[in-house]
Amino acid sequence: MKILFVPSDNNPVSGAFRSMAALNRILNEEYGIETLAVLPTRSGDGAALLDELHVRYTFIESYNWIVKSDRELTAEEHRRKAEEKEENKRAVAQFVELIKREKIDIVHINTTYTYVAALAGQITNTPVVWHLREFLEEDQKRRIYDREFGYTLIGKADKVVTISKALYKKYEQILPAEKMKVIYNGIDTDAFYKPDKQIFTDEGKYIFVCAGSVNYSKGQDSLVHACGRLFQRKGISNFELWLVGYYDERYEGIITNVAKKYGIEDKVKLLGPQKDVASYLERADIAFMCSKFEAFGRVTVESMLCGALTIGADTGGTVEIIEDGKTGLLYRQGNADDLCEKIAYALRNKEAMRKIADAGRRKMYADMSARRNAAEIVETYKEVLKSHKNAAVYAVIVTYNRLAMLRECLAAVLNQTYRDFKVIVVDNAGTDGTGEYVQSLGDARIQYINTGKNLGGAGGFHRGIKEAYIRGAKWVWVMDDDVIPRPDALQALMDALKIVKPHKTSFLASCVYGPNGEAMNTPGVDLRSKNGYPFWYEYLDSGLVKLNAATFVSILINAAAIDKCGLPCSNFFIWGDDTEYTKRIYRNFGLAYLVGASKVVHARANASNLSIFTETNPGRIAAYAYMIRNTLIYTREYAGEEAFRQKLALYEGDCAKLRDSDDIYKEQKIAAIRAGIKNYYRYDFELFRNRFDPFSEDKAARAEAEREQREERRVPAESLPWLPRKVRNAYRYWRRNGFKATVRRFFCGRQAGGQ
Repeated sequence: MKILFVPSDNNPVSGAFRSMAALNRILNEEYGIETLAVLPTRSGDGAALLDELHVRYTFIESYNWIVKSDRELTAEEHRRKAEEKEENKRAVAQFVELIKREKIDIVHINTTYTYVAALAGQITNTPVVWHLREFLEEDQKRRIYDREFGYTLIGKADKVVTISKALYKKYEQILPAEKMKVIYNGIDTDAFYKPDKQIFTDEGKYIFVCAGSVNYSKGQDSLVHACGRLFQRKGISNFELWLVGYYDERYEGIITNVAKKYGIEDKVKLLGPQKDVASYLERADIAFMCSKFEAFGRVTVESMLCGALTIGADTGGTVEIIEDGKTGLLYRQGNADDLCEKIAYALRNKEAMRKIADAGRRKMYADMSARRNAAEIVETYKEVLKSHKNAAVYAVIVTYNRLAMLRECLAAVLNQTYRDFKVIVVDNAGTDGTGEYVQSLGDARIQYINTGKNLGGAGGFHRGIKEAYIRGAKWVWVMDDDVIPRPDALQALMDALKIVKPHKTSFLASCVYGPNGEAMNTPGVDLRSKNGYPFWYEYLDSGLVKLNAATFVSILINAAAIDKCGLPCSNFFIWGDDTEYTKRIYRNFGLAYLVGASKVVHARANASNLSIFTETNPGRIAAYAYMIRNTLIYTREYAGEEAFRQKLALYEGDCAKLRDSDDIYKEQKIAAIRAGIKNYYRYDFELFRNRFDPFSEDKAARAEAEREQREERRVPAESLPWLPRKVRNAYRYWRRNGFKATVRRFFCGRQAGGQ
């Protein structure tokens, strides 16, 4: 099992961060569960704590979705949140890449503050456990910026964990109650448990400690008021109050003024954040939790483990930890007089308080250990993985303005006898109502994607296969919108996996027939020799024949092959992308097979192989330039230089044949061949070389966007008329295509791009 943890900060003093760190250590060391923490910022010292505990971590910069709730936001704050949301899109993409690369089983979000990993979990179809640790409005005067979106997203998590019953009670009215459960925080008892500590041993001075962030919602001002009244009204002066935690100057001023009011400024110590909080709690006679509405109270548990008498406010999670008069004392939150009376009572009854403090220490050691917390979390993981079942297969259908065909294709796909699959329909921005039709079906198995523009078949399959891959598909069943599979076509492909070695199989292909039963899209048969004889007949009795290439007309692709070999080349646009891709995964991952029992009909009007000589549709002739360019690319890559030269000579010969023919479209066809050859030399091979990375195009797009931003600050070539014309041309080309492409074009000769 592999868990991705996402905290809200990089702060080792934060209770939520310390809880996460301790949980990671136990999961790693005692359960053999591999974890990876992703910190949202490099600012902070939390990474040092993770290093100390030998917890793996990395960084993905992101913004939270939390804003102040006690006032209306300004226009500037709204604008900033919109900008942060846009910036977080990059973080989501990075999380998606990380989840796939690390093969994460569960995304565990450790806070209410952050959300980007949840979006990545949805995209990759990875289970999400969301750990809610904050009341927000009640205790921090904070809220989620867009509550409707936020609570909807949290509600989509596979499991929502709250750290107290009080927190559960708040969210059970907002989130799906069937997904929620209470798991109390776990504390590293070894660090805080002090079994031999005794309180009130120094009659000369009593030490009071309140640890945690020092701010209005935590109620320390009320505690200072209580101590002041203890001094003025009860005549008790032999004490010091230590406030351990972050504070801002404004609240420091409030605390200082209250202390001066009672004349106890020398007794109130603002100590700031401390790494070793346990050493301060160990010295405390009385520890306090004065929060207006504490979600759990990690510090409360730590204080009790250290053996201090703990006095807490009667709100939130504190009342679930402290049993008044048995394991600690409770007072009416915000009532300084009541708190003063509780302190005075404790100091008058020291022996009884020692017994209460000891009972609290033993209770926390038994119930609130990090090991107990880890055991409950592990059980939660098991529940989630059991209930979160990925579809074994995703069918990817690419369409463009052929709604009538798509209707038939979808009906046949949804009617398969094999049922454990989902469907992704990739619409290349058609205008025939495809989107409305797919949405009207209301079938939960179908995911509709509109690419926004016509990316061609290559771009559509690239997008669809990628979407299936990041959603966790094990196998991706690929086809055009004019493919009509028989009801048992997918079942036959899945049955074939029981015969071959699936972990070493790159793809399986169906037998393709035309509308009149003629063979179509015939794949390339594997003719490699063994002992001097062809061995493609190895599985012939089972109806399987070894292949070395096929078209995207009903093939089942292994997701492991996608992981290793990348995605189809989207910039091939059309024709040849499937041949290049199947050759690639066959050569670099594993064997491929034609499955005789899996049959589909390719409802194309022309059942013959694509040929520029027999093409009669003038609207399609120009597209042959793509086929010729793409064929030259993969021929040189997979067959070598000599085969490339032969193919090039063949195309030159085709031009001569057409010139001497009576074909009425011969000029258009010759132009298409010439364009294909010319476009080969203009092709950007940089992306082709990176095709083994499933996210190479994402990186290229980000690099292009960054390049464009840089270019906005550059001086345009037109403003440099004094430069020689060739230099200006090179400058313009550099701005459009980058440095490497410019060097190839202007300094190395055009053929350099072919290697």
